[in-house]
Amino acid sequence: MKKRLAIIENHRKKAAARSRKCFESDCDSFAIDSHLLQKNGIINRIAEDRHVYEFAYSTFTIPYHLQFQRRGINKVFSFKGFCPIHDNQIFSPIEKTDFELTSNQNQLLFAYRSLVNEFRKKEIVVEYYTSLLTDPQNPIPRQLLQESIQGQNMGIQDGFKVLELLKANIHDPQNTQFIFYSRQLPRIDICACGVYTFETSNEINSLFYTKDFRFFKPLTDVFLTFLPFENHSILSIGFINGYNKKCDEYYHDLFNNRTDQYVLHVLSDILVLQLENWITSKTFYYDKIHDRQDKIIKLLNWAGKNMDERFKLKFNLFK
Repeated sequence: MKKRLAIIENHRKKAAARSRKCFESDCDSFAIDSHLLQKNGIINRIAEDRHVYEFAYSTFTIPYHLQFQRRGINKVFSFKGFCPIHDNQIFSPIEKTDFELTSNQNQLLFAYRSLVNEFRKKEIVVEYYTSLLTDPQNPIPRQLLQESIQGQNMGIQDGFKVLELLKANIHDPQNTQFIFYSRQLPRIDICACGVYTFETSNEINSLFYTKDFRFFKPLTDVFLTFLPFENHSILSIGFINGYNKKCDEYYHDLFNNRTDQYVLHVLSDILVLQLENWITSKTFYYDKIHDRQDKIIKLLNWAGKNMDERFKLKFNLFK
């Protein structure tokens, strides 16, 4: 197991360490290490000794290899996204310590940065999977790697359509194709920022079987941001308005008709089963997670066979 993980990790690290150009299409400058979330003013709200615990697991081990890594706030949530000029020009509104998360413009900026981060992760995955294919010691079946590369490339291609729409809405406030819901919740020492797919595996399979693949439209991207403030946390969830009627109805009901406890339970399900980008304080990790890691691993293995990602788990991170 350790040898297998070491081979995979070696290829991943090489791909992740490569220099990358700024994500802005007309820029030839190299990208710096951008932060998915501002370290001063957001991440440091939950940091203890300038460190946090980051959720991480490998999908190429059975059972899943789960770990919560202790990371310094200078390194956590970093990715090669933009050059210094564009990073500052685009994201300065959410780099302020007093920004308003419920602002539509700021929610769009968090969504945009989350999607660019996903693009970079997919690029890295394609590169190190491709590299693994040439390694005589590769421990992963070639067909699985090839199918995974194809899936990552399809995700990149589909994501560009959403990316362009986000940029259009950011540059022109009159564009309102995205809807965001916000909810104030009890203060919890977790920061999360990412994108996941609304459709369940059952729904995706049904689409593949009932529609011509050439006319298969991209899946529904859902953008989630969860940040702690002084006495509370704020959950923001957004997506293209009117793109998926079931998605519209589900989140309208969640934010308008459900209790805080119910919303937190749904958030727990998303963090454990659908979203990779989240971190906790040391105190929250030892109070709520450390002694339950085996339970989370079992849930991850169950989730690999489960076809309904919106199934409500009995497990709850916050209890």
